[in-house]
Order: sequence, then structure tokens, then C-alpha cells
Amino acid sequence: MNVLEKYLSKQNSLPRLIEEPPKKNLKFSVIIPVYDEPYLSTTLAHLIKCELPKEPVEIILVFNASEATPDSIINQNRKICTEIEDWKVSQTPPMDIHTIIKEDIPPEYMGAGYARKLGMDEAIRRFASINKTDGILISLDADTECERNYFTSIENTLIKEPNVNAGTIFFEHPTEGDKYSENVYQAIIRYELFLRYYKQALHYCGFPYAFHTIGSAFFVKALAYAKQGGMNKRKAGEDFYFLNKLFQLGNIREITETQVIPSPRPSERVLFGTGPEIKKISKNSNQEYLTYHPDFFTHLKDFFSRTEKLYHIPENKINGVFTDLPPFFREFLSKNNAEKNIKRIRNNCASLEIFRKHFFLWFDGLKIIRIIHDAHETAYNKIPLLNAANIMLEKRGYKNLKSNNYSETLKNYKDIELANPHKI
Repeated sequence: MNVLEKYLSKQNSLPRLIEEPPKKNLKFSVIIPVYDEPYLSTTLAHLIKCELPKEPVEIILVFNASEATPDSIINQNRKICTEIEDWKVSQTPPMDIHTIIKEDIPPEYMGAGYARKLGMDEAIRRFASINKTDGILISLDADTECERNYFTSIENTLIKEPNVNAGTIFFEHPTEGDKYSENVYQAIIRYELFLRYYKQALHYCGFPYAFHTIGSAFFVKALAYAKQGGMNKRKAGEDFYFLNKLFQLGNIREITETQVIPSPRPSERVLFGTGPEIKKISKNSNQEYLTYHPDFFTHLKDFFSRTEKLYHIPENKINGVFTDLPPFFREFLSKNNAEKNIKRIRNNCASLEIFRKHFFLWFDGLKIIRIIHDAHETAYNKIPLLNAANIMLEKRGYKNLKSNNYSETLKNYKDIELANPHKI
């Protein structure tokens, strides 16, 4: 039994969902959840026009619904699925395209996480059947376009660095055009700037896992997927939780040679994320977009800088390392049993390097989100995004890039990412 088969044996896996066997040398499997997706044909058109890698690609479309899904959406899913099956016969696309219809998802699980997991686990089943532990799962959304070198950029990264476990792909939302209202375009400029501001803030703090966590912009090796327990079933935020587990494996790369273009469309299908945020911002276009205070990240940077001291100091003095931190920080550390956890980590680490790795397995991306919320309930007020973004540029050493224009500031942040792809 190979590693992938062991993973599947631990899951409450459904029966095989795709009858057609995989090609013997299948390498890339693109998984796309589909629910009420009017732009799926555009996404597929971009994929089939891509430059093909040396080894085969397949696409798995997961049409998903629950017993609570309106009939109109179920019927639309079925209609689109039938059209794709008919189109495959008439056009013979350059890659295999498989459709899965799952209409009895429990309402409590209904969402992108369940559908993504369904497709990814099926891809793992297919890779396991040909003993392809280095097969690649690519996560994409049904309203996301890609550049022609999408597959070959991923392939080239893996050729140059065969030990890579996973990677994120540069993304860029459309910020102008006639497909959406001007309010939507202005909203996505602000939201994307927030995402990039937060990423640069994590870099500034010295957090090693400062990657974007976008469901339509990552890939993962089958072996790594199985090792980390696979995708979760969360209704929203499944990408954040899954990717933060993956980052802990190391050998993660940020690919900037290609890009995906996610949709900025407003939506209420999930509790949080791009769709709901765009809906909220565009409805309140006259209000200032507020975000986390940059001074918070200065305190976080200060805390992270103490890891060496926490490793070397006598155990009975660990709490003394925290005494000059702000009250909200000390309270958070106390609630999360910092002294006990740091002692536990120290006792299992033979070097400072290993200690730092395990320290950030404990104080991970989720803990950062939690302490940010605590801090902004008790110690900080949020400030205008443009102000915060300019302050962070200065903290990161890019004082000359400060601007009073949202679009220009977003461009500056994108240029920084393109020039400095992250890796661990």
C-alpha cells in the first residue's frame, strides 16, 4: 500500500467518482468546484489554450449542491455539465475533462471546502492507482482565468526544484473594464491592496510563512497533500487552513512567472472571503476602508525576534521574556499557555534552527489572526488602508514608493512581490 492509498484508507471516501482510468503518466490534475458558475466556459477556454507540459493534464469539475440548494441552481449545474460532456465529444479538447455531480452534500458542509476536497481526494485516488506520488494537484476556481504558461511555469519550477512540496501562484484581479460596475472595481483594488499589505506585514514581522492563501492560486504535490491530511470541509476559509498546514512542511515556492486572474464579483455564497468583502465594500463605497494598525505588527516583530532568547534562557525565566510586551500580548500568551508550550518545544529540539521551526508550528498563521483580533478589540483602532499601506512600505524600506492613490499603491505592492518571490 503506497502513501496515497494509506491516506485514502483513513478517509471516509466515497466510491470512485470517475470511471475513466487515468493516463499512465498523468502528472497534473486541476480541481475546480462548480456551483452556480456562469463563467465556467471562459475558465475552461483559458485552460485548453495553455501551453501543454511534457506530461498529461486532466481537469476535474465538481458540480456540487445540497438538499437545501434551490432547484434553479441544481438545474443550471446539470445543464452546464451536460453541455460540457457534449462539447468534449464534438471538440476533443487537448486534455481530459472529467465531470462529477454531487447533489446530496450535507447542508452543514456545503461550500467550497467540501467540493474542493471531493475533487482532490478523487485526484489522489487516480494518482494512487498509477503509483504517482509526485502527481500535482492544482486548485482553481470556476471564475478564474490563467495565462498561457500556467502549466509550464509550474512544470519548470518542479524540474528546477524537484523537492518542492507546494506552491502559490501570483494572482491579479481585474481592476477596470465593463464587465462589472465601477464600484466593484474600486472595491477589488482596496481588497487586493489589503491582502498584499497583510502579506508584506507578515514579511516585516519575520513570519516564515508569509504567503497568500488563495483557493484559486496554489498547487500541491500528491504526497504532501496526503502527508498533511488532505483538504478540509470548511464552508469558507478552507484554503487558509489547508495552506497553513502545507507551509509547515517547507519546500514551498511562490511562482511569479505566470498568473491567475480571479473574478472580483460580489457574492454572499460564503461567510467571508473575496465575494462577501467586495459586496460589503462596493455597497459602502463612500466609507473609508479600514485595516489593521501597522504598530501591531511592530509588536509582533519584536516578539518573534525573541525566539533565540526563548531557546537559550533558563526555563524558570521564560515568562520574564514577556514582561515588557503590551498587556494585550501578555494576556494572549497566557491564554495560549505560552510558557508551557515553549518548554515543550525546547525539550524536543536539539538546535535553535529546529526550535524556530517548531515555534512557528505553534505560533502559526491562525494564532496571528486571533491575536490581531484581540489587539484591535482592546489596544488599537483600525486605520485607513492607504495610510497603513504607506506606513508598511516605509517599514519595509520602500519609502520612495509611498503614494496617495489606491491604484498606484496596489501596483507598487504587486511590483514588490514580483521582484521578491518568497520561498521556504
